[in-house]
Amino acid sequence: MTSMKYNHSKELASKLASALEEQRSQSALHLQGQLKELRREADLELKKERENSQMLLSQCQQDNSQLHLKYRFPPTHFLCKE
Repeated sequence: MTSMKYNHSKELASKLASALEEQRSQSALHLQGQLKELRREADLELKKERENSQMLLSQCQQDNSQLHLKYRFPPTHFLCKE
């Protein structure tokens, strides 16, 4: 009788260990999927930020060039005094 209880306990422990391992595997797969999605979202956000920064840099460079031209070659009506 004790042997049967021992075998039954051993069998339950084995089933529980298998169930826990399966749950760990499923959790790991789920977490990997979430991580992949978060990385994809972060990559998209980074791409948008880079594009925005590039646009701002281009605009700044264009404004800088216009200012250099404006003050290097001021309009002549400011230079002439009547």
